[in-house]
Amino acid sequence: MNKYLMGAALATVLAVAGTAEAKHDGFFTGAKVGYSHTTGKLNTITTAKAYDSGTATFTGANKGKGGFHGTVFVGHGTSFGKGHFAAALNASYDSSNAKVGTYKANNGGAVVTGLFKAASTETADVKYEPGFGLGLEGRGGVHFGETQKYLVFFKLGLDYNFAKLKATGDAGTLKDSVKVWSVTPGLGVQGEINDHLNWTAGVDYKLAFSISKTNVANVIKTKPKTFVVNAGLTYHF
Repeated sequence: MNKYLMGAALATVLAVAGTAEAKHDGFFTGAKVGYSHTTGKLNTITTAKAYDSGTATFTGANKGKGGFHGTVFVGHGTSFGKGHFAAALNASYDSSNAKVGTYKANNGGAVVTGLFKAASTETADVKYEPGFGLGLEGRGGVHFGETQKYLVFFKLGLDYNFAKLKATGDAGTLKDSVKVWSVTPGLGVQGEINDHLNWTAGVDYKLAFSISKTNVANVIKTKPKTFVVNAGLTYHF
């Protein structure tokens, strides 16, 4: 579905391309806000060692939940005729989350002091939260219109998220930090408001490829994906 949405976004961009002189070169900064939706899944593990004696069972699940996504960025762009290239650094915050599995204390052992009671068989949802992130991206695009007012671009980014896995049991909540590297392709469009200010809109699809080990279990692996639709303003110096 996300592929179709990105295709539709590009078709819309081409349809609205108009006229005026392009001013997308030089240093720029800006901010975007939008909606994000995250999914992911844990492996099913039946002999995961717990903090105390005994073992725990992880069961994979995949149920995403949407949230707010905000980004601030700074970069530099250069045009070559109708072509355009830019590079940018960004910082982001994502409030979406995904139920990636369940965590269950096996009978006969005390599991995770402060989370599950001794010999508990209770299960708890395990959620992945992207949280704060840092990124580097490159953009390649084309100006449209007789006087090149609009810029349509494809982006490819590398993102690093200070994410969390969170499980809530009958005695509290366990939060476990995970460091997530993702590759982020996307499509976007810019249009001029005045000589320095531009509006911008786009879609991104963040695909995780590397996740740090966690304290919950030695072999937890999840490949979260986050789809983002955003819009904002860019100021060109």
